[in-house]
Amino acid sequence: MSRRDLAALSWSAGGVAVVKLAGIASGVATARLLGPAGRGELVALLAWLGVFAALGACGVDQATCVQVGQRPASAAAIVRAGWLLAAALGVAACVAMITVVGALAVSTALPLALVAASLPLLLVGQVLAAADQGAFRFRRRALLQGIQPIAYVTGIAAVTVAGVGSVTTVAASYLIAAALAVVVRLRSVASGGGEHGRTWHARRLLTQGLQLQLPHLAATAIGRIELVIAAAMFRPDEVGHYSVAFAIAFASAGAMEAHGQIAFAHVAAAKDPRVRARELRIRLPQALILALAAGAITWIATPWIVITLFGPPFAAAIVPARWLIAAWTVLSLALWIGQVLRATGRAKLVASLMGAGVVAVAIVGPVSAAQSGPTGLAAAMFVVAIALALALVGAMSPLLVRTPEGR
Repeated sequence: MSRRDLAALSWSAGGVAVVKLAGIASGVATARLLGPAGRGELVALLAWLGVFAALGACGVDQATCVQVGQRPASAAAIVRAGWLLAAALGVAACVAMITVVGALAVSTALPLALVAASLPLLLVGQVLAAADQGAFRFRRRALLQGIQPIAYVTGIAAVTVAGVGSVTTVAASYLIAAALAVVVRLRSVASGGGEHGRTWHARRLLTQGLQLQLPHLAATAIGRIELVIAAAMFRPDEVGHYSVAFAIAFASAGAMEAHGQIAFAHVAAAKDPRVRARELRIRLPQALILALAAGAITWIATPWIVITLFGPPFAAAIVPARWLIAAWTVLSLALWIGQVLRATGRAKLVASLMGAGVVAVAIVGPVSAAQSGPTGLAAAMFVVAIALALALVGAMSPLLVRTPEGR
């Protein structure tokens, strides 16, 4: 790995680590502040937020990353068109979330409105972060990446100290943190023009984004659908326990997320199939080692993490957490492979495999959850993750040796 890549990986891993640690801190704080039932309501709202953020993004953030990397001379115009488009899409997603989730009576109206209002801010932030990724500015990306989660934790601490902790005040803290992060990011956006106007760039971003959207949506869904199933099938306290298990398992995949950001940028920028094959041969073993090491360490430490950080009331999360850690160890590798396959232009293949995984979780998950509760749902995720990873490894294997003549 080159010195530039090592520096990028260090910054990327550091940024992801800050986000993950802040996520654990916010999870611990909200669990202690709200209790299992309140924590369950908040997690249900954030799970739906993830769904509508994935739907509303329309792949514009990924398209921004690719186009900034391929056309650096027009980067400023591309980024400006991208974040304005993302803001408009976010407003539409906000309205849709309030309408749909409100009809499902997942939460009261005010917390729902506060969480949904963060959608335009989140989508704009994603586009600006993707622009830094495409330009290989991982240092700036990492430094700015931590603003929202740190501000969110600070807000939770503030409402706790003030004695006004509730789902509503925590949701308000989330919205304020999202707004602060976007304001800081926008202040760092470079100005400048390009050979084409804003509308031209917006059309290109939306067209390419929609092509990348389906596999990205499927990948996001397979990592979030379990929370939706849990919110729909479990009691509020069980949702709270499962959310703790999920938070621990998801945090263990942070190293893979950082490595995947760099791998995607390299593979997307490589036009020669031989260069791409070399990149994949180098980075796949690294990803495998990272996934196994992170998963093993977290699995061993699970009882201490749950009892020490979240408290004895969440002891029931230990067994589901260990199943989910095993599942996310495998799933993080599968998502990594899917990401680099999208960078090679194989979006349809990834979409079909990820879509099959989502369908499998949607079928097997509720059945296992009905029979064995949170542990059953977590075990179902592990089984589906293994099948998905094997399928994606098979899809990637020809690319490791393929030559231009063999394409």
